Amino acid sequence: MFTRTFQQHLAMAAATALTVFTLNACLAPTAPSVPVAPTAVAAPVAPVVLGIVAKDYSFEAPKEIAGGWVTVAFKNEGKQPHHAQLVRLNDDVTAAQFQAALPKGIEAVMPLITMPGGPGVVDSNNSQETTIYLKPGHYFLICLVPDEKGMPHLAHGMIAPLEVTANSHQTATEPQADAEVKLVDFSFALPATIKPGAQTWKITAASKQPHEMALVKLAEGKTMMDVMAWMQQPVGAPPFSNVGGMQAMMPGDSGYLHLNLTAGDYIAICHVPDAASGKEHAALGMMMPFKVQS
Repeated sequence: MFTRTFQQHLAMAAATALTVFTLNACLAPTAPSVPVAPTAVAAPVAPVVLGIVAKDYSFEAPKEIAGGWVTVAFKNEGKQPHHAQLVRLNDDVTAAQFQAALPKGIEAVMPLITMPGGPGVVDSNNSQETTIYLKPGHYFLICLVPDEKGMPHLAHGMIAPLEVTANSHQTATEPQADAEVKLVDFSFALPATIKPGAQTWKITAASKQPHEMALVKLAEGKTMMDVMAWMQQPVGAPPFSNVGGMQAMMPGDSGYLHLNLTAGDYIAICHVPDAASGKEHAALGMMMPFKVQS
């Protein structure tokens, strides 16, 4: 009986206290509202620009650049097609070790490096821009495009060192994309419709192997079968023009490809060799035609 009475009194006291608190809260004068200043939105920070000029067979480029998001502005002033594949040496790898491995082939080189991308192949007097993320470290620019005898331009000395340092300034803003492309094993997930004009594509290697996306535009009246036949036996003028793309990227990486497309028929191609068979990914089906039209 005592316990029940005590509990009832305790409940009544709590209810009374709550009523008084609520009443005081209602009767208390309210502070005048203070206007809140709008949150300032930071202006986008443009990426650092790495300008590269390709010759036959050399690169003209800075020796050092700050890291982060970097726009690689590539211009081909040579007579032959060229690209700029960036490779980053692993932290425990020296330049001498990397260069010693090059003559031994891709099996010896791949364990020593990562590939963050770069501007794809363009013909003479053309250009390509990509925006890629560069971590601090030791890099090389290389051109793997084959000459008329099938020898990569790298073998002619088309290689240049690049030191990427920590960025002491405000980090650049990641670009905004108009469309997204996925590089998978072994295909491309392209936008459903592609219109002419300037546009930026976000390229992501959603794969287990490294991939690239070389873009070619078909010559009038030519087909993908013509391209495949020429790739098997590259004699005479190619049935296409090289219009850029994104060089090889590691699985999970993303970069941005800045394009200015004209109407026509195109093919996306990956020439990266397969880790198991050694065949180009294109030979495993990584070639995809697409049309650019209004």
